[in-house]
Amino acid sequence: MISPLCQLFLDAENELVHDIMGQLRQSTAQHYLDLEWDELHRRVQKLVAHFEIAMKEKPGSFGDYIEALAHERIAEGFFLNEVLTALRILEERCWRVAAESLSPQALVPCLARVTGTIGAAKDRLANVYVHHLEKAEDEALLWQRRYEELAAKVGVSAAADGSALSA
Repeated sequence: MISPLCQLFLDAENELVHDIMGQLRQSTAQHYLDLEWDELHRRVQKLVAHFEIAMKEKPGSFGDYIEALAHERIAEGFFLNEVLTALRILEERCWRVAAESLSPQALVPCLARVTGTIGAAKDRLANVYVHHLEKAEDEALLWQRRYEELAAKVGVSAAADGSALSA
């Protein structure tokens, strides 16, 4: 049996997808703006579907999905704030759907679950981006050391700005 909370979001699925797409198209999230309409629709629909699964049966599954999604978006050049924008819009729209449909007594636990699920996913998203940033910084330091070693071998000293100075 589907919980009333999950049913609420299932009933509003098309509205959620449409509203999230519209708000992403009005945002400053350039990579989402650059997507073809059909591709954006597919991605938003998948986001909402994974959120519904988390509401229905597996709360941690949304974080798992967002963590995998973060790796994909990083590979595509998306910035952290762009992906966070999509999650923020999802959360805002779910709050609105819940507020319009639930009694005050039912609203508080619903919003707590929505916010907890999306908040945990945001944490995992940020952790993936931080890990990638640290890895990129480590690689940059490694390349800087290699450059300095090579420059020393050929008798050129490396300036602080990365340019070469003749010996």
